[in-house]
Amino acid sequence: MKQLSFADSFVSRCPKFRVAVTVATLPHPAISKKVEALLVYAENKLREEFDTASIKQRAAVLSTRDAYKALGKDPNRYRPASEQLCRRLVQGKGLYFINPLVDLGNYISIATGYSIGVFDYDKIGNQITLKRGEAEDDFEGIGRGKLNVEGLPTYIDENGPFATPTSDHERTKVSENHIRRTLIFINDFGANPLDNGDDRLKAAAEELNDKIKELFENAKVNQKIIGISKESQNIPDMPE
Repeated sequence: MKQLSFADSFVSRCPKFRVAVTVATLPHPAISKKVEALLVYAENKLREEFDTASIKQRAAVLSTRDAYKALGKDPNRYRPASEQLCRRLVQGKGLYFINPLVDLGNYISIATGYSIGVFDYDKIGNQITLKRGEAEDDFEGIGRGKLNVEGLPTYIDENGPFATPTSDHERTKVSENHIRRTLIFINDFGANPLDNGDDRLKAAAEELNDKIKELFENAKVNQKIIGISKESQNIPDMPE
């Protein structure tokens, strides 16, 4: 069973943090064109509602940027992944497609503003900790090379760092279109509720759950929202 704990170096600076954890079995690959159509829809909606300057004011982006500042990291130099992606789209630089599962994570990120980690479940250890990154942490960002994670919220396992809200690590990336088991984190640093009063993180997690089941035939999903705690929290069991 995988467990998640929080280091004091992180908790003291980000006390409102929560993460929606999704584990899923995906017996059949999604149809890429359906996922790509979702991304195009999200891009068009984003460009109708935001420009480059206003993206950083989205609730989920703003709370992440504030957390970076609290941790001692400049969010303009190390932008959260959701902000990077949304800025690219409103600047007219276009979408890119990787594989259906990663593309689905990008859809949720565009739609909600949350930075999301999509991982190969079997490449991650059982003891996961979220901490404030340190200068000596060795981190190979996907498509970025070496990344200085000092001051970034950083997930580590028994083999070292594997994710931040700015970039995931090459070690745990989803590299195959036909991955069977995935672990997905939606990182919430205390974003305000939706305009109707609903829990913003819960709504994002439910949207992810619905889209996985809609796009991946016979997919099975378990989810859990984990908040700051002194005790290690169990990550949901992988559905069979």
